[in-house]
Amino acid sequence: MKVSVLEFLKSGKFGKVKIDHKKEEVLKTLPKPDIVDYPPYQERKCCILTYGSIELHFIEDVLCLIHADNFIYLDGGEVLKIDFWVLDGNASEIKLEEMIENLSKEKVKFSLLKNKELNNTIIKTEGNVELLFEQKSNSTDYFLEAISLQSKKHIWDE
Repeated sequence: MKVSVLEFLKSGKFGKVKIDHKKEEVLKTLPKPDIVDYPPYQERKCCILTYGSIELHFIEDVLCLIHADNFIYLDGGEVLKIDFWVLDGNASEIKLEEMIENLSKEKVKFSLLKNKELNNTIIKTEGNVELLFEQKSNSTDYFLEAISLQSKKHIWDE
């Protein structure tokens, strides 16, 4: 199976996987992950499946977050094939303006959320995927720092 980042940004679907899918369903759909981690999380069942730099977070066996951060290059690990689109290569060097231009070229609808206090900007795509851009200390440009899609149910806030 191959996952398309462009399709993820448009639809919120990570291949055939969607937020709020059960862990059992995700494990049947995706190949075996590189890492399975069960960290303690407020005394709830929590699990993180890792495919290279991509993390799928589950709470009570429900997919609540698809996330990547602290990366230079994005990758799907040894088993997950991902078409990273414009994020192929040095993804941490993608500038905000470049991403806006590429999304517009592909007709992906999005909104910009600027936070002056934290000095960052989020692009929120039509698929509800958030691309976090932060300013590097030695630059006036904003660069990609994280990619996230989280459940609207916010089950970790209950």
